Amino acid sequence: MLLLALIIWVFFWWSRPAPTCFDEIKNGTELGVDCGGACTRVCSVEVDNLISIWTRVFEITPNNYTVVGLFDNPNLRFASPESEYIIDYRNSNGRTVATSSGLTFINPGRLITVFKANLISDQKITQAFVSFPDIHWERIAKQAPNLVIRRQKVELDKEPRLTVLVTNNEALPVSDIKIVAVISDQNNNAFTASATSIERLVGGETKTVYFTWPSELTKQPVFFDFYAEANAFLTPDI
Repeated sequence: MLLLALIIWVFFWWSRPAPTCFDEIKNGTELGVDCGGACTRVCSVEVDNLISIWTRVFEITPNNYTVVGLFDNPNLRFASPESEYIIDYRNSNGRTVATSSGLTFINPGRLITVFKANLISDQKITQAFVSFPDIHWERIAKQAPNLVIRRQKVELDKEPRLTVLVTNNEALPVSDIKIVAVISDQNNNAFTASATSIERLVGGETKTVYFTWPSELTKQPVFFDFYAEANAFLTPDI
């Protein structure tokens, strides 16, 4: 009987399915169910939360609002090719006026900007809160591309325009570059923002891009902050 039991155990041990990252069982080298170890999916215990630096509301034209949120990803080996964010818009009484959502990528060890424009509201919006309900973390060995921005010209007329130069300091091409500009007054208080994009920059290439506004700026621009990112998951491997 003992020999028969041993034979049956060996048979089932050898014939059992090999562990996979999709079998809904914690097995193999996994740290959790289908996450960690050799799995692409990352367990929640492996990552630190995003750090919220600030979120600001700008009234670009009467009743037309833009929200910009700045976050830091402290994880150097974990990123997300696409994750949902939700924005909660509130009035001066703290009541929710509206909500919206969108998708963004999160690069490893870098700042992340959330930019949402053209929210029309009859109620005055004074604050907003950005949350990431369920980040799809993945392991990544690549780093985000090295992009350099240089301010070139500011035109303050009825339709202001800010001209900047964007350079790809990598040897390989970079695609789908998102750029956000935040402008502050002499007291370093941000009062407006705009965004633009570049479809592609080959290695070492520089392009001129423009940020525009539909009406005159309410204050004199003094300080300019630029945030340029391209999805690290889409950049070529060296």
